[in-house]
Amino acid sequence: MVISTADEQLPFRLGQAFISKQALAEAAKLHASIEGFEFYAHKSDNKKYDIRCRNSKDQQCGWRLYASPSTSSSGFIVKTLEPRHSCTGMKRLTSRNMTSTLAAKMIEPKMADHPKYK
Repeated sequence: MVISTADEQLPFRLGQAFISKQALAEAAKLHASIEGFEFYAHKSDNKKYDIRCRNSKDQQCGWRLYASPSTSSSGFIVKTLEPRHSCTGMKRLTSRNMTSTLAAKMIEPKMADHPKYK
């Protein structure tokens, strides 16, 4: 079993393991930002993490990811994945999933490669 961190998981796949629910949530936010869609947590607690495309209600988009705790470790494993969107993506220019922390994580590798970049 491969344990993923938020930096090495794109795209998602069935059986993929994450070191924690938080690492999975960060990976989902990064994926959504890169792909240009938003998601919401349909159900989220210490026994499940079920996220769906924000357009699943009005445009009936089928994108979904469901993960639950691993029986052999403290991480979460992707159990259900519908990777294809049937919607048109975000309807606005801002993203509910984008945070300053996520933006910093996306920029950080570029800054490491080019330390004098302004």
